[in-house]
Amino acid sequence: MIRDNAFTRDTLAGRAERLDLIQQFFGDYSAELIGLPTTVATWANGSPYTDFTTVRTQRAMEEGESEDATALFIQKLESLRKEYQVAREIALDLFQTDERFNAYGFHLPYPLRQEDQLHRVELVLSENTKRIAASETPVLPPAMITRLQNALTEAMDSDDARDEEERDAINARRHFITRWNEDNKNLRTLYRWCVMTWGDDDVKLNFLGFVRSSQQGQGGGTNPPDAVTNLVLLNGILSWTAVDNATSYRVAITPDADQANWTEIYSGSDTQVPVPEPLTGGIHCRVEARNAGGYSQPTIITKVFALDTPQDFNFISGNFVCSSVNWANSYNLEESDNQTDWNLMWNQNTTSIPHTVKSGVWHYRLRAGYGSVYSAYTPTLTLDSSQLGG
Repeated sequence: MIRDNAFTRDTLAGRAERLDLIQQFFGDYSAELIGLPTTVATWANGSPYTDFTTVRTQRAMEEGESEDATALFIQKLESLRKEYQVAREIALDLFQTDERFNAYGFHLPYPLRQEDQLHRVELVLSENTKRIAASETPVLPPAMITRLQNALTEAMDSDDARDEEERDAINARRHFITRWNEDNKNLRTLYRWCVMTWGDDDVKLNFLGFVRSSQQGQGGGTNPPDAVTNLVLLNGILSWTAVDNATSYRVAITPDADQANWTEIYSGSDTQVPVPEPLTGGIHCRVEARNAGGYSQPTIITKVFALDTPQDFNFISGNFVCSSVNWANSYNLEESDNQTDWNLMWNQNTTSIPHTVKSGVWHYRLRAGYGSVYSAYTPTLTLDSSQLGG
């Protein structure tokens, strides 16, 4: 719905409605608008609605493809991490000295940064190649190296694809903003020419997507706007669908998992704003729409980027214990009798896990989780039931 002639406050739907009217009816009135600048007349007599819809659709499509590519890259990184963990467990059995194990970097915690994860696997492959060339033994089995190399190649290819899609999304967003700003200028000039020719309350204004002076403020009502929908945080840009009866938006963020302290980072009419993303932990983003009636109900989106590895993992008095991890909402305990095949034993939001150790020697590891985001595993904890009195 078109509520006023403040074009920079247009919603997407309102802007489309304006331009559709201009595209349909400008030809009927163009002859009356004597002296209208040629550039504006050419724009209005062309296909402003079609052009706007095209760039709007292209932006949505490219942002969707960028989001899909990011999700695929994260999936490939998780596959790479699993292959790395298998290689690490094999190395534990193969290498009898810390020097060999450490040379592969297996003694270090698995990196949190995505780029560092790729470099860690490259280190393993490079070290293995160097030892083969020097005729040193033992080395990681060829089949394991092939699996690790394939996983790395897939992760790097998906990273390149993600970068390309992100560039396309940024270009589409810039193209859309350019089109929006150009349309703002043309609308202002066309409106001024219409008012100069017909006055500010002629019904012809409505046919070209403008509001007459007697209509200003009508339809705005005193009720707050509906809540924001389609809130998305992608590549550091928070975006949402414009609310038809909103005149502005208020955006706040917090890095606190419990949402204790919010910081307002934006207030204005835009429907996308840059958001500083943390390297570890997560972020809550809150958006409220506003009009003369007040603020809408808040819409909140949460995104977790990486989790710290649980510390102080130990088995005490029949319970596995560890320190809590900020943002984690689950702790995943795994058990193995050979450090190759692992079984999930626990997946709940508690840092004290009761467990009865079965007869024999068993290995345990733990990681924190939030949805599909996981920390690196803790160092493996080995328990011998005979030494526990079991």
